[in-house]
Amino acid sequence: MDLGTSAFPCACSRELTAPCGARDIGTSTYTIAAQAAAEELGLGVEQVTVMLGDTDYPRVGNSTGATASAAVSNGVQLAAQSLRQWLVQLALSDPRSPLHNVSQDDVTVANGQLFGPARRTADTYGAALMRHQITTLDSFIQWDPASGLGLSGGRRLQVARANTSSWSFGAWFVIVTVDPESDSSALTELST
Repeated sequence: MDLGTSAFPCACSRELTAPCGARDIGTSTYTIAAQAAAEELGLGVEQVTVMLGDTDYPRVGNSTGATASAAVSNGVQLAAQSLRQWLVQLALSDPRSPLHNVSQDDVTVANGQLFGPARRTADTYGAALMRHQITTLDSFIQWDPASGLGLSGGRRLQVARANTSSWSFGAWFVIVTVDPESDSSALTELST
């Protein structure tokens, strides 16, 4: 199983930190992971800090081809999804929240806020955490890339395959020479 993690610090209630032990070898892992987390939590990409390459961070498989990008981004997405679920539960169960007793299905997220139906009511992430005297909300996820199934705090989560790529895609660079006299071609170089 690959691991992903995200930490949501209350002091910076509109920022997310996502540490992971993988490395970026030029496959845009930092950007892809930031985009996945930002989308899941309704934050701007600039509000997500992806930290890679430290063995103290959770392990996430190999950094070969574009596999790290796929593994990290989906792990981070599921960890962010878990954070979003915790934030929603904190707000909905709190009588002091404007979203108290709103149906979980009616809650949306954007700009560091939780919104009720038709955006008539809202609660900020920071306020929901502060009311519960929580300074940091952490999520640690274990997930299986083949199935897209993740586990976090006993909750089952799923990568939305229709919305994201769970698999790695790469580019192949090919040089082919063509001899116009014999109308033949030959592959002279192939690289990824």
